[in-house]
Amino acid sequence: MRKGLAIGLVAAVLLAGFATMRRHELFRFVIGAAAGAAGYSVSIGRQTVAFDAMEFRDVHVSRGGVPLLDAARIDVRYSLRDLLPGSSRRFGVAAIDVDAAKLSIVRASDGTYNFLGPPARKGLPQAQLPVEVDNVPVRFTLRMRDTSVELLEPQAYDSSARRVVIDGFTVDASIDTSAVSRYRARGAFQGNRRGDPFTIDGTMDALRGFAMHRARAARFPLRALANYFADSPVIRVLKGRARNFDARLYALDVRPNVTPDYHANLQLDIDGGSLALAMLAAPVEEVRGRVQLVDDTFFLRRVDARLAGVALHITGGIYDFAGGLTGSPQLRLGISGNGDLSAFRHAFTFTRAEPMSGPLQIGVLVAGPIGDPVIVANADSARAIYRNVPFDGLRAGVVYNHGVVGFAPLTAKYGSTQLWVRGTLGTGKQLTSELALHVAGPASGMPFLNRLMGKEPVRLDAVAHGINTNFSVQAAASSARGIGPMAALIALGPAGTAEVAPFWLHTAGGSLTGGYLLDRPHSSSAYWATASGLALHTIVTRFPGLTLPIVPPLAGVLQSASIVGGNDGADAA
Repeated sequence: MRKGLAIGLVAAVLLAGFATMRRHELFRFVIGAAAGAAGYSVSIGRQTVAFDAMEFRDVHVSRGGVPLLDAARIDVRYSLRDLLPGSSRRFGVAAIDVDAAKLSIVRASDGTYNFLGPPARKGLPQAQLPVEVDNVPVRFTLRMRDTSVELLEPQAYDSSARRVVIDGFTVDASIDTSAVSRYRARGAFQGNRRGDPFTIDGTMDALRGFAMHRARAARFPLRALANYFADSPVIRVLKGRARNFDARLYALDVRPNVTPDYHANLQLDIDGGSLALAMLAAPVEEVRGRVQLVDDTFFLRRVDARLAGVALHITGGIYDFAGGLTGSPQLRLGISGNGDLSAFRHAFTFTRAEPMSGPLQIGVLVAGPIGDPVIVANADSARAIYRNVPFDGLRAGVVYNHGVVGFAPLTAKYGSTQLWVRGTLGTGKQLTSELALHVAGPASGMPFLNRLMGKEPVRLDAVAHGINTNFSVQAAASSARGIGPMAALIALGPAGTAEVAPFWLHTAGGSLTGGYLLDRPHSSSAYWATASGLALHTIVTRFPGLTLPIVPPLAGVLQSASIVGGNDGADAA
């Protein structure tokens, strides 16, 4: 009742104004006051006001100094009677015609726009208090001709999103929130000689309780619009063509004069797309397939792509786009692919400088916040080569999150020797390594031991700490049958130093105790050993890709001996 009284008082003031002062000044005052209360600034070059119509020329609307609307002409038809209680239309407006206008929608770096919109929902849905319904319907016609629309984002991460232009935008609408509202809009995205035309049709039927809005376009400027509405340094669309764009916004519980609760369904076909992801050093290219958006969930259904030369097949999506439930959009993607390591190493910052090659099959699950997801990957290679060292049957379980790569585990075979690696790689400005290594196999397949132990089963465990390619290693080796037959302690330094001390071998074929030192920075080495009844053999075992210190080709049986030497055997006693 108070609201109706207030409207009546306003109407009375307007009627009195018509009778006591110039109508132009009155309407200029009312429009300026109403716009100012909402944070807008309005300037009008020339206006003509009649009892039931207004004509405005050279209209400029801005908010916070940022232009929103420029129009050569706006015509408004209204009824002052409808401002009084018992009116048939809210605000008294009956028709609006707009000619030669430009609408500028500006997106700021914080995600806000240069117009007031409904507040964003945060967190889980909350119980709402009953809202008083205004039973006076919004009832008017709208006509727009020769209008252009600019989508502006001056600080966008991708240059394509800084200015998107729609030309030839026209609207014909009949609005009645108490019954049926219909509209049709047309336009074309600027960007090529012909432009990319689109249509938008809508029906809001408060009598039958539904609303449907549908936008369609045969072609779609994917890069510009995707980067505009999802502006982020984490994911950017670099290029791509979109076809068969079809978006629907619908509601199934429409009531008279109440804003509906809408749901969205959007789908389009992508061809030749390219994405840049913050966690990847190379773009995802040749993206091809159908994508779909349902409310705040983005689906990929068997999308094919290539990453650093590897063919990928992607299924999954992005959900909670608004971040209302989890604080940020969430990824959940399943990826499978095959290719070659020589190309795929360029996909990640921490591997692109590492020389590797070989066939590769991968399976990847990406899950978590879009800015810092957890990546779980499995990789298989029948024969992989790393720094000229060949490995057979390579299998890797890898977890990546927040710049850290974890191996869980990595297994491979070098000749007859089986390798297991667990640990982490930190991928900051420097590659930092914390690795645990387990080696198992016959001594005949291991450097140096092949000459002493034959086929004795040997185990080695090591812990490595590294920065880039400089490692320090602490290791212990022994026979698989225990430390009685054989044992050794090993230390490797990051500057090229090595120490094997002590080392002992006690078998039926004799015994050996000794040590070995290597000092590459000073170009020196040394060794010592004592032996008793030890059978030595010159065994030639190939170790592809490894550069090893030269051991003198000794053969025979040492009944009792002690030896001290160094400098690659040049000095010995």
